[in-house]
Amino acid sequence: MIDMWLARHTPENTMPIIEKVLKAVKETYADKAYDGSMGVLAVGYCFGAKYVLRLAATDGIAAGAVAHGLLISKEDIAGVKKPVTLACVENDMFFPDEVRDGGRKQLQDNNIDHELRVYSGVPHGFAVYGSYSEEHIKTAQKQAFDQFLEFLGKH
Repeated sequence: MIDMWLARHTPENTMPIIEKVLKAVKETYADKAYDGSMGVLAVGYCFGAKYVLRLAATDGIAAGAVAHGLLISKEDIAGVKKPVTLACVENDMFFPDEVRDGGRKQLQDNNIDHELRVYSGVPHGFAVYGSYSEEHIKTAQKQAFDQFLEFLGKH
């Protein structure tokens, strides 16, 4: 079922929708200063993480935050030129450690302002607010939320 959904939601189909929304946001809030001192901040969870990274490779956003990304490639991270923070899951089959660690090195090598935290012992999807009974997942959820607020607050 998820494979069929992902097959219909390719970057070619998804990016135009996101770009349309981003344009509408900028037009709706045109009275705000989008002159470099302020700008659009983007947050992407799971499927949306890939697209925040793609936007961070453009001038479309000022900074981005991603949690437990889905199908993020080395190329998605290599293109980033805006500040990003990532909340990742250790041993996440949807965002493998080797892609994550290679991405961290790429961000460092490119001198991109970034933060990457790996949360261990939590499931993919942990940062989406829900009713987890395990205290360590609730704690990680709050830490990821605070991570995003702090990082994006600086940008």
